[in-house]
Amino acid sequence: MIKKNFIPIILFLVMFAYAATTSVQRIVLIGDSTVATYAVSKYPMAGWGQVLGQFFKAGTVQITNLAAGGKSTRTYISEGHWAKALATLQKGDVLMIQFGHNDRNTSDTSIFTDTAAYRKNLIQFATEARARGAHPIFITPMNMNQWDKGQLRRYFTMGAYDYRGVMIRVAAEMKAPVLDLEEKSAKMMDTLGYEYLSKFHFLGLDSGEYPNFPKGSTDGTHFQEMGALENARMISEELARLRNDSIASILAPSLAPLYKVTVASLPDSVSLTTKSRYYPKGANITLKIRLAPQRAFLRWTDASNNWKVIDTLKRITFVQDSFARTIVAVSANRTASENQPQENISGLRQQGKVLINSTNEMIEIRDITGMKITASSQKEYATSQLPAGFYIATFPSKPQLVTKFLVR
Repeated sequence: MIKKNFIPIILFLVMFAYAATTSVQRIVLIGDSTVATYAVSKYPMAGWGQVLGQFFKAGTVQITNLAAGGKSTRTYISEGHWAKALATLQKGDVLMIQFGHNDRNTSDTSIFTDTAAYRKNLIQFATEARARGAHPIFITPMNMNQWDKGQLRRYFTMGAYDYRGVMIRVAAEMKAPVLDLEEKSAKMMDTLGYEYLSKFHFLGLDSGEYPNFPKGSTDGTHFQEMGALENARMISEELARLRNDSIASILAPSLAPLYKVTVASLPDSVSLTTKSRYYPKGANITLKIRLAPQRAFLRWTDASNNWKVIDTLKRITFVQDSFARTIVAVSANRTASENQPQENISGLRQQGKVLINSTNEMIEIRDITGMKITASSQKEYATSQLPAGFYIATFPSKPQLVTKFLVR
């Protein structure tokens, strides 16, 4: 039997344990404009710090974004931003530090900071944060959309301007984790290429594409919201990779699950669309398509929801839920006579579990991602031999003509 005198103690311990497991982890961000939060009047411009909270489970973190545009490590300190940030730090906070873009800017002496001073300033951030009981995490600066003869310029690793290397060495000296966003962003950019990055990732906007940028933009440093999400996702991946680190382990267990948004075009290989990616619940997703002049856009359809039509605009936005989805952009060639898109194939129809081909032409059958499943010139093709799902049928000689069918 438990003595009455022990009941208050037990209740206190239970309440303390509950509070410990439900406490919200504070994260303070310092950095430049690539990290900063932007007003609605700047949409779609966004920094990764603006969306980072979406990659954590609801209610587990509180993010204070104190990044300031146009600041190097030197000016962040000299203009008083660091003093204000330091004053907000509490014991147990995580301080995320990303600088480099303005430190590296040799064309502006008011902000340029050489690597020796950069090193000194990084050490100051970490040392003074630890004195207040906070935990520093370094983040190397992501790459900009600068290329030379088809090769990405690793702007923060070049010769005397190896800011990435300096940050990694400071982190090692101070036994602090470093999230290598420079390395991860370089690999990502090499995969996607300049054209895609310009219009889907960085703030490269056409005239009239967004009301806040009526004249468009050719910015290869800052991000559209989807680019900010890409960087935040890479940061979450780095935290997961370092989950055994004593500091990264504070945040890693709170990372939110991600759900795949598969984006396909129909027909395939005739347009440039937002890439398939993984996103957390609550993320604001924007999908876009860029077409050649001879192409006409038809619609976005949700192939994971019985090909439900989402919209007929070339840009759509939705909030990600806790399930995977497949979104397909459907387009077609314009006819010379009426300059209107054609969609249905004459002479090809589904009847029950049979695809009927009333022509002598070869047909191709693909899945919703555009992968070729089979080709056939049969008058009747038994669709029952296909796995359940949605399929696309075309004549190779008339790829602009499309029909789709369901196999249950």
